[in-house]
Amino acid sequence: MGKAIETLVSASPDAFSLKSRQSAQVESTETSDADAVDVWVDFTVPETLDHHLEIARRDRAALVIGTTGLSDIQQKGIDAAARDIPIVQSYNMSVGINLLQAVAQQLAATLSADEWDIEVLERHHRHKIDAPSGTAYLLAKALQKGRGGEEVSPLAPPRSGSQTPRQSGEIGIAAQRGGSIAGDHSILFAGPNETIEIMHHAADRAIFAHGALRAAAWAAQQPAGRYTMLDVLGIDPAA
Repeated sequence: MGKAIETLVSASPDAFSLKSRQSAQVESTETSDADAVDVWVDFTVPETLDHHLEIARRDRAALVIGTTGLSDIQQKGIDAAARDIPIVQSYNMSVGINLLQAVAQQLAATLSADEWDIEVLERHHRHKIDAPSGTAYLLAKALQKGRGGEEVSPLAPPRSGSQTPRQSGEIGIAAQRGGSIAGDHSILFAGPNETIEIMHHAADRAIFAHGALRAAAWAAQQPAGRYTMLDVLGIDPAA
């Protein structure tokens, strides 16, 4: 992701310039002088997040977080930092995935949980460590929100070897790993005598870099607060 962002920044010298080839640290040349840093873009690992939050707060810079696998404690750390700086966090920076998230939430709010079962499936390359993916959880949370909250529609554990039937209202979530798949996500709504399936296929990781830079340009203009890609895109799933 760092190299993908670097490539896009190099191709857009009028909008951005890269401050650090090692850290994917990005500044917007439209709003800063030659030495200031407007935005940090973080696609790293959970172990480095606390350090990057400290640096962004020190620089009074916006922060775009695409790192997945974060703990609840780290999420609280993001909440605290967002009181001082603008932070955009998303498990997936793709425009398409975030549109899928909005549609999924609307469908979940419309289709009765008593009659419609929901399953989330994600596929990624063989080297991806966390499973299910952060994007799968992003979609699952949107589905839960559409149905009225986590307590209303709990996430079902993997069913491999399970001897119990599917519970009404639960949302299934599963992962597959193999080859060089950049990222495929699908949501199945299975009702009485009919099904609805929506999906997103990522052909190239560059789509995530495009979204990250769009978030960076947007975040640089915002007051302190915690935001998502839906805010960047101006999408309200509840509308």
